[in-house]
Amino acid sequence: MKPARQLRYLKVYGSLFKLAFRGLSRKQLNEIDRSFCFDRLGSKPLICLSFINANKSRNLFRKTERLVEQANKDNSARRRSLKENDDFIACDKRRLRYYFSLSREADLVKLILQAVEGWIFHRPERFNSVFLHAAGVSLDGKGLIFLAPSGGGKTTIANFARNSGFKIISDELLLVKEQLGEFSFFPFPLNHILGKSRKVSDFFVGKNVAGVYFLKKGKSIGINALSLFTCLGRGFPQAAYFFNNHLTDSELQSRRRYIFAFLESFFSLVEPRELVFNKTKSVGSFLKKRIYNE
Repeated sequence: MKPARQLRYLKVYGSLFKLAFRGLSRKQLNEIDRSFCFDRLGSKPLICLSFINANKSRNLFRKTERLVEQANKDNSARRRSLKENDDFIACDKRRLRYYFSLSREADLVKLILQAVEGWIFHRPERFNSVFLHAAGVSLDGKGLIFLAPSGGGKTTIANFARNSGFKIISDELLLVKEQLGEFSFFPFPLNHILGKSRKVSDFFVGKNVAGVYFLKKGKSIGINALSLFTCLGRGFPQAAYFFNNHLTDSELQSRRRYIFAFLESFFSLVEPRELVFNKTKSVGSFLKKRIYNE
């Protein structure tokens, strides 16, 4: 006999997920409800993920054992990352089901985020989103994005901005999402936040993009205009930075076309600039003036 089904609707990264649980204890449900804000908001979920306690059913437990055995034979980067998570037991990719064991209280909050973020990471086009190797800061609800290759000053700029009152959203990876012709960005992944606070719902609301800047180190601070062609040439490598190793050649070509089209729409609306900067504390105050003048 299968355990009772318990449903939740999770709004995260600007998308609605339907979560179906089986065999959870009241303690676990309370922990999940405390950590997330569940709200259906009258919209249709993009995807449904099932989380099943295999210990509640002998048949489910046997199926879990078979899935684990299959995963052990799979050397893909995705499988390796999932197997390295102590709370993860097995994933039925075809049916979007995650099987876990309660032999030692699994951390379901972390598992839910891992599952949701895994599907966004591997199917960003389904969520109208793109990943950027970038830093993001916000002030009064407005967000700034800084694009640069590794060592290009993203973390430096973010720290200067923080000293001037900005909040650092991320200094490494952002999820940029388009919704109804507007763009917002989120920190990604959210799992690292769990180490600081169990309440992660505050990070589910994206920051509206008020400006995008390509960084260039120089002797003084300044802003330069950029053509759309230049923006695409400098931005595409930062969007393709996190391409998945498991993509086939046809999937890779399709993903490249999607990213290029997304960036063209994004940059046409936001009109990125080049920010020439040096390592002085005046960078933060300079950015504060820019965000109110944009």
